[in-house]
Amino acid sequence: MLNNETRGPTLDFLGFEEVLISTCYRLLKFRPLLESRKNHGVSAMYHLGLISFMMSTFLQFNHQKIINHRLLSVCLQESSESQASENHGFLYFWFVMIAGIWVSNDEDGEWAIRRIRETTSLQSINTWDEAQRVLCMFPWVHDLHSQYGYELWSMARNAE
Repeated sequence: MLNNETRGPTLDFLGFEEVLISTCYRLLKFRPLLESRKNHGVSAMYHLGLISFMMSTFLQFNHQKIINHRLLSVCLQESSESQASENHGFLYFWFVMIAGIWVSNDEDGEWAIRRIRETTSLQSINTWDEAQRVLCMFPWVHDLHSQYGYELWSMARNAE
């Protein structure tokens, strides 16, 4: 819907707004952040990843947060640490990338770079093209996320 440049819009503005508001509301009603903080399973990781996706899509402009949501940043870091040893395949890679976009300007956001580096090594993701193919399996908008994702990818690769 958002990444296909050859087709015309599939939703009008009101339809898009309805989907956006409904999705945000359901994400917050499904599991409040404090509850996600207590549960670090794969469903909590995916839930936090979707919240990060929504916030990086709509509450960030030019890589500057419109709102600084410290609790989300803490939950993302805790979830990434608790799930690092699990084998969630490409889901974990998407999670640390989308979380990294949200926390990259935080003073303690370097954990995301470390997790991206570890995950790309484990998953044998060696090029940015390979990374993009994986990321496109999950919520990812090229025009909004790819530039910052590439910056994170480059920092992780150069940190080796």
